[in-house]
Amino acid sequence: MWKILKCLTISKVSFIIKVSKTKATEKTKNIGLCFPFKKAITKGNEKMRKTMSIYDFRDEMEDDFSYEACEIIFDALEDLDEDLEFDRVAVRCEYNESTTSEIFEDYAKHTWDEDFIQEYENAEQDEKDDMIEAFLENETWLLGSFEEDSERVFIYQAF
Repeated sequence: MWKILKCLTISKVSFIIKVSKTKATEKTKNIGLCFPFKKAITKGNEKMRKTMSIYDFRDEMEDDFSYEACEIIFDALEDLDEDLEFDRVAVRCEYNESTTSEIFEDYAKHTWDEDFIQEYENAEQDEKDDMIEAFLENETWLLGSFEEDSERVFIYQAF
């Protein structure tokens, strides 16, 4: 389990500076924005925490992500650490929900060579989905995917 060593907030956006995999090892890794789960409610110097359920998380994120995407993000972040502070803006900025064709147009098309692009364009939809999945796994943290209207939708960390 990752342990937050230092968290910095600049303009209401929280950044994890370093995290440690276990107490026994001193390996550290920069991983970007803070993640959700504990919603801090502050009044003056006092702070109260509310533990969020999947239902609370969906209610908070319903304008930004689909029902399925909320479940995938919640499950992935819950596996990462149970004691995370909720930051709606950070979650929205840190994670994307995109279809196979959107990812191809926005990212892959600009990084793949012409032969690979041609192979993608000639492929069946299942093969396209697999190619985009491999691309995302190579480039970022792929949280999961689901089917919608005969095309796969991927949930991934922005890169």
